[in-house]
Amino acid sequence: MISIKADPNNKKTFLKFETLSHDIFYEIEKAFWEIGKLVTSKLSNNILRTKKSGVMYKYLGRRLRASAAGEYPRSRSGFLRNSINFQVKSPTKMEVGLSAEYAEYLQEGTKNIKKRKLLNEVVADTDQEQRNILEKRIDAGVKR
Repeated sequence: MISIKADPNNKKTFLKFETLSHDIFYEIEKAFWEIGKLVTSKLSNNILRTKKSGVMYKYLGRRLRASAAGEYPRSRSGFLRNSINFQVKSPTKMEVGLSAEYAEYLQEGTKNIKKRKLLNEVVADTDQEQRNILEKRIDAGVKR
């Protein structure tokens, strides 16, 4: 059985597998590494490269455009992007998340901050790619 689930505070996404052979576990672990790289890379690129349409402001003498509600956050210092990580916990479990404490506020919003796109959107947008990676790796494990 395969399940893909984002946790409620949106700091991690879990993929879990149960009752599979050793060869398939090995291939799934490889798939987890590929999926982790895919999701973290897409999230980093979306934060850095997507167009922002929020208000203009000054930061350290530079004029920047903030992100608006529903967009990926503006990368100002790179701290949020550098906090994107993944960890393969076992052949049946991996975690993808952001260690920046304010990531949850960006994703869920607060009374002063409107919601921004973040991990949930990337996981949803890459769902088919994740499934393709898993299918390819599981097929390789079955053929062994």
